[in-house]
Amino acid sequence: KNYLVLVPIATKRNSCKLTTIRFKRTSTMVSFKLALIFGNVLCCYAFAPLPTSRGTIKPTLLNVASEAIINEQKSADTENKQLSHASILKVIDENHRNDATQACTYLPDEAQTETIDAVDAQPAVLYHSHPTPVLNEETVHALRSTARNYFEQRGENWGLQDVALDVLMSEASEWKQQLDDALTDVIYPLSRSGFMRDHPNSSLTVTSATIFVGGGYPGAAVTTTTLERDSSMVTVHIDLGADDINDGANQQHKVMGGLFMESLVDDAVDDATSAVVGPLTPGQLVVHRSKERTAAMILPSNLHEIETESKKQNKQSGLDNPTRTNILKTAETARHYCLRLTLTVKNTENQEETVEAPAEERSYRLRSFARFRVEDRARFLTLAGIIDVNDYENHFWLGFDYSARANTENEVDIAQRTSDINKAIFHLQKAAELC
Repeated sequence: KNYLVLVPIATKRNSCKLTTIRFKRTSTMVSFKLALIFGNVLCCYAFAPLPTSRGTIKPTLLNVASEAIINEQKSADTENKQLSHASILKVIDENHRNDATQACTYLPDEAQTETIDAVDAQPAVLYHSHPTPVLNEETVHALRSTARNYFEQRGENWGLQDVALDVLMSEASEWKQQLDDALTDVIYPLSRSGFMRDHPNSSLTVTSATIFVGGGYPGAAVTTTTLERDSSMVTVHIDLGADDINDGANQQHKVMGGLFMESLVDDAVDDATSAVVGPLTPGQLVVHRSKERTAAMILPSNLHEIETESKKQNKQSGLDNPTRTNILKTAETARHYCLRLTLTVKNTENQEETVEAPAEERSYRLRSFARFRVEDRARFLTLAGIIDVNDYENHFWLGFDYSARANTENEVDIAQRTSDINKAIFHLQKAAELC
């Protein structure tokens, strides 16, 4: 569905025009927020006094990026304090190499792949879910019990918790071998064929392995992980099931896991459960690109039946009554566990050599740097947008950064403020086109 946001832009003295931004989907969850933000941030500048000879600036991606970089290079003092783009990217590439070669050495790498011939273009697939569990019941139980014992010993078996898999390695004899087999026989081939065919002559490797647990107390959150992206190339979600339910009233329906995917929100307008991959059987996995924003969920086993029955009774559908109520009740009844792995590619020829990190990872890390360096935010985000031109988040955050600049209380030349407003419009329009 299309969503239109009307944005006022100052054009000349005491007048303005309305610019329309069309959002093709709701998966970014920003469509309605933009209307509110622009109403507060930009309307106050719609009637700002401007020179009558100055028209509205119409930037392009190239001149917006170039202007941002050139402006940063004008000040000699600033230049001396800032890292060059090459230095920034070198740090990112070294971090990528360290993660790929040192993070999870206790887990096997993918066997080196040969050159893959070009294949015909295929429809984009958001995720792959193996039809049968990749971990057997004994392995799932061993992982869950080991994690539970760890949290109980630390007095932390409540709320949302997580633990790195290598911390549990002392008791790994029960599950290590099957997890290794699952990686080499299922996870790596599924990831390679589904999302990594454009990275031949490389080897997939695990950069993080973490067990997450949540639920089992009054008011428990229905998610066991935050709705977020990961910094690597591919994310693997493996359901590990739930502890026994003590509430007899809920024994008829099992507590199961699932994965909420932001990119499926468009399809959830009429059916909320379509944005959820699951319920998943313990040991079952979901593989998706790390750039997809997801969150692990705790679900009732009859989730789809609840949604269907709700529609039949003409009750409010979606994540409202009764679907939402049942999900919330289920999350309160049992502790649920999941294992999340992140994968990236490594240089198989010379692991000591620092090679260029994938564009997706460079872009992600630049956005992370921008969060903590306010003075360099626009520069880092602009560089991220140049490196990965198809990632809408680079334009999205640049748009808000320029909006904040235009809304500053400091004395700013009106021409500069107008330029910032128009750049904000440009980048948010670009984000809407890409998302």
